[in-house]
Amino acid sequence: ASSAANRIAFGAQPVVEIQDVSGNVLATDTRTIDVTVSSGPTLEGTASVAAVNGVATFSNLSLRGTVGTFTLTYTLRSTAVANTQSIVLGHGVASQLAMTSPSTLVNDTVFGTQPVVTIQDQDGNTVSTGSDASQSVTLSSSNSTIGGTVTMNASAGVANFVGKGVKLTGLVGSRNLTATISSPNEITRINTVTITFGAANKLALTTSAAGAANDVSFTTQPVVAIQDVSGNTVANSTASVTASTTGVTLGGTSVANAQSGVATFANLKLTGATASYTITYS
Repeated sequence: ASSAANRIAFGAQPVVEIQDVSGNVLATDTRTIDVTVSSGPTLEGTASVAAVNGVATFSNLSLRGTVGTFTLTYTLRSTAVANTQSIVLGHGVASQLAMTSPSTLVNDTVFGTQPVVTIQDQDGNTVSTGSDASQSVTLSSSNSTIGGTVTMNASAGVANFVGKGVKLTGLVGSRNLTATISSPNEITRINTVTITFGAANKLALTTSAAGAANDVSFTTQPVVAIQDVSGNTVANSTASVTASTTGVTLGGTSVANAQSGVATFANLKLTGATASYTITYS
């Protein structure tokens, strides 16, 4: 065999003749032929075969390792008689995925670097040819919402999602990003990524004003969190939050500057007629 696929028995197994100086087969020779491979891959199978009528026929040899061009050497045991053969090792069948993706993501924001998924054989060689090389690759997440274009066909074994606008939306913390192909068998790869808070999107009243008596500061002052679209506190925000109302006078300091995304009011009070009123925070 002049070429082979990784971890797959050679399509044409070697046949080695023991010959004299003129190329005649030594038909009564039963000595053993040993085969070795140059540094790089591992030779698997039965690497020593006794000749029958001067001919050694190998049956289950294969190579395992990194693709490339290597040399097989056939040696008549206990002699210096040898012959060599060049063999090209190509990738094997698809058995795993590799995926590069950012380790830290901003919530609900397109990844700065989009994922790249590579279809590989068991030893990490890219499956660059054959039907597996153009497999459909799908991205998903089981504990956050994924957005953008999340399915594409690989080209030469690589699915590069550049320009696909992939993003994750969810609570801050460790989340998963999964790549999957479905044929010939389902193969998945899961990367762990960390979601951090996104851009300010809404306000949450984490502590409501309570204990309102006319012209007396609330016994419980309101606390407002600045949040992203998923309800994560925007922890680097120092924005000003303003309290307002209608139909009654709002006294005290109606503007509070957030610290770590949280605005705490200190001396708000209402002055006016006894009634129910709504305080709005913006």
